[in-house]
Amino acid sequence: MTFILGIELSRRFYAEAVAPVVGGPHSAALVGPGSEVLGFDTGRSTDHDWTARVFLFLPEPRELPVPATFLGQPVKLVVATLDGWTRGFLGFDPRHPAPRDWLATPTQVFAEFTGGAVRVPAKSRVQPPGFRRCRATDPSPLARARDPDVANDSFATPEAPHDSFAAPNPASPGPVSPPPRQGPP
Repeated sequence: MTFILGIELSRRFYAEAVAPVVGGPHSAALVGPGSEVLGFDTGRSTDHDWTARVFLFLPEPRELPVPATFLGQPVKLVVATLDGWTRGFLGFDPRHPAPRDWLATPTQVFAEFTGGAVRVPAKSRVQPPGFRRCRATDPSPLARARDPDVANDSFATPEAPHDSFAAPNPASPGPVSPPPRQGPP
């Protein structure tokens, strides 16, 4: 079987199996733990916890008829409210954080919370009151939305083909080497 990057596997799972059956307001994402969220997945990643995974945020969670496998991989569809999931994942309400919340949260948790890909259909936003629409300039896949009517649209579908994470960013510099050491160690 040919290896497919996790973000592409999730994008296709959303577009081909989840979006057609969800109906109504929703947002979908590939966030949370996993090498595919941060773009570090390789063929070796498939030997542990590898699934076609999508987090689906609805106003009210409900069961959805999705296949047990997709492109030969097991699936994991997590259905939740955006408010409930963010509070559960971060351990605090990000709309009203206390300084201790930010200081006590490991940076890895923030990386898993902000990395990955998000699909917010323009006419179907699910955002609890107080959450701002992101207009970030960060070159991460999450923030490469190109269409002003679609916030953080990296799970593109035929009706909104803004697949900004499918190819590497040629303007992005490669790994940065540390400066040469000066003087004795």
